[in-house]
Amino acid sequence: MKKGFTLIEILVVIAIIAAVAGVLYPVFSRSKQAALETKSISNMRQIYLAIQAYRNDCEGTAYGKAEEMGLPPAPFEKWIGPAAKLNPPLRRAGLHYFYYPIPSAEDHRVPSWEDYTETHFGSTVVIADVWFDSQPAKPPYTSWVDDPDAEKYVLGITLDGSLRKKRAIGHLEMAWWDR
Repeated sequence: MKKGFTLIEILVVIAIIAAVAGVLYPVFSRSKQAALETKSISNMRQIYLAIQAYRNDCEGTAYGKAEEMGLPPAPFEKWIGPAAKLNPPLRRAGLHYFYYPIPSAEDHRVPSWEDYTETHFGSTVVIADVWFDSQPAKPPYTSWVDDPDAEKYVLGITLDGSLRKKRAIGHLEMAWWDR
């Protein structure tokens, strides 16, 4: 009598392995996404704490113009140190977090940072990971961020330090968080 496996036995084992892999794949994929989200939240909290330390040194107002609030000027990497250079977890090298406050003289948005903070107070998003989930397929990245038809899933940290998550279509200005 010969020893070995029959073709049927091998096919049954392969089918069982495929079924188990099919069941486990979504579980592993969700846990990987959760880990990346946790990493991004941690990175943004570090940047938020650096921004708050900068604000404490400048003794700014609670809300209003970015300069009056004591917020670091954009680009803020040179003002708050190496925390600002953390790359988002799922992104290509060179993409950084999105900083909403800009100097009043350059702020031609509607509503402006000043107007938005004076109506939304602590819920105003100060920094966001705009490339968190719905990342662009290829450059230019800025056109994807500005694309009014692209769906974006974004994580943001507000002026009061709370986390905001949002999935929506549209241009990623401050009012996007209200849609």
